[in-house]
Amino acid sequence: MDNIVVNEKGILKLLEDLKPNKATGPDSIPAFLLKIGAEELSPVLKRLFLLSINQGQVPKEWKEAWVTPIFKKGDKHQPANYRPVSLTSIVCKILEHIINSNIMNHLDRLKILTDAQHGFRKSRSCETQLIVTVHDIAKCLADGDQGPVSYTRS
Repeated sequence: MDNIVVNEKGILKLLEDLKPNKATGPDSIPAFLLKIGAEELSPVLKRLFLLSINQGQVPKEWKEAWVTPIFKKGDKHQPANYRPVSLTSIVCKILEHIINSNIMNHLDRLKILTDAQHGFRKSRSCETQLIVTVHDIAKCLADGDQGPVSYTRS
């Protein structure tokens, strides 16, 4: 894989698209500050991200998470009715997004992933996988083929 591409325009867009009331993580940098300072922060974050990538290290605070309970439903006095959510650094999430995009672009460009892979891919989901599967089953039935799976009763 080539070097990871980090550009100011991409960082600027990610910062501008932040939800201003997004929860902060251990670095205590709120989303609304990142959003309103997007133009000034983009070149600084680019340098920080490239330094982090080249050194293979991230700031200590980026490795930490604040775990907080989020109420699901039912009795608020029952701990089982809560799910844990980990709040991490927004800036770190932006770097993770950039790295993930680079990796996925590399995999797509070289056609490393099979077309059958739908999870964690752009424009694909569990629903698109299900549509393909149902289509394949319907085609097998229409053609009178057994298909790749055989269900038998015992």
